[in-house]
Amino acid sequence: MASQPAAHAAGLRVLRTTRVAPAPPAGEPALPERALPLMFMDAMWLRAQPVERVFFYRLGPGDDDDDGGVDAVLSRMEESLPRAIHAFYPLASRIRPTPSETNRYELLYQLGDGVAFTVAEHDGVGVDELATDEPRELAKIAPLVPELPEGGAVLALQVTVLPPKRRGLALGVIVHHSACDGVGSTHFLHTWAAACAGDRKLPELPVIDRTLIRDELADAAGGVFTACAAVAVAIDEAVRGEPAYWEGWTERVMEACRDDAPFSVAGSTRFRVYDVDFGFGRPAKVEIVSVAKTGAVSAAEDRSGAGGIEVGIALPPESMDTFRRCLADATAWLSSSSQCN
Repeated sequence: MASQPAAHAAGLRVLRTTRVAPAPPAGEPALPERALPLMFMDAMWLRAQPVERVFFYRLGPGDDDDDGGVDAVLSRMEESLPRAIHAFYPLASRIRPTPSETNRYELLYQLGDGVAFTVAEHDGVGVDELATDEPRELAKIAPLVPELPEGGAVLALQVTVLPPKRRGLALGVIVHHSACDGVGSTHFLHTWAAACAGDRKLPELPVIDRTLIRDELADAAGGVFTACAAVAVAIDEAVRGEPAYWEGWTERVMEACRDDAPFSVAGSTRFRVYDVDFGFGRPAKVEIVSVAKTGAVSAAEDRSGAGGIEVGIALPPESMDTFRRCLADATAWLSSSSQCN
């Protein structure tokens, strides 16, 4: 089901939005209705901000010849998507309260469910301005990420063609953290990219079957009780030994956390985001846009493969200027210190 073209933001024009459903391999039946219950560690993310990523690509000369150019690239991406979604079918599901249970949620997949896939064009800011290590305005990047459709959707994708001369692509990904963590979402993207490229083996597919998980603590009640008792004794001794230190400790903790959100890191150097290659080259730049809403710091492997780390932050312009000066001073000091040693 495709929607009519619409204006989305300044310079951005949405061409179409299609619901892409899972497609089984040849000879296999369609997926039946399935419900996957959310565990405690999943449910704690129900109210969290979805993770938003943008992958920037520069298209080479080979993507603009008789094979149809960028339109052929878009077709290959869309045609290979159902195969990847089939392997990761919970990403085509919707979150809902579990029927007949209190405070329980599940991912429900029903026939006809799918992932929103949007194709757009941008006639303003180009890929060379966006795929850089220099600070950029959030307003120029945020429209490249779609919104999650209403009704409990957990994944949406948007591919935007960028200037100059349609030589850039931006892949925007938004995923609900309760349905998929960073390992799972990047695993899906690597699988989709390999299916699109068609010239390499797909990554090992996920096994979505919680009956295979053995509860290692099921027969260890006595051991758990003993360990908890030992911890309790240690805490009791510490409290009794230094009463002045522990007096008012609750108030001190609350005071320390009153004005500042907990520090967190989004992403990992192990996700290999710069290896998400759909057949037209590795990303020129990858950004986690949602850090602007969560206050987290993003982390990824160095694109050059030299073993470094890419770190991203979002700050107001005046704070960014201060941060850049402090970073330059710290880098210069570290460089001079290493030379002295």
